[in-house]
Amino acid sequence: MVQGMQEIIPILLSAVAISTLLNVLLRRANIPTAVGYIVSGAVLAALIEIEIDADGSLGHIAAFGIVFLMFTIGLESSLHELMQL
Repeated sequence: MVQGMQEIIPILLSAVAISTLLNVLLRRANIPTAVGYIVSGAVLAALIEIEIDADGSLGHIAAFGIVFLMFTIGLESSLHELMQL
């Protein structure tokens, strides 16, 4: 368990760094942050050569990414916009 945690920490740190840098650059071009997170995931997958494994850890990371994406989309919407819908 400890060995798996030591492997995931650099991946998470690099994912945060890549997504932050990419979203700062895309924000200047008025591109939504959701696009930046999707592109960040593709870049990170290419850099660390993620393989589909049998224990399902990739599924857990994907579920975390979806929850994080939904959270950030919720932060960007306002109550006024929701009332208009």
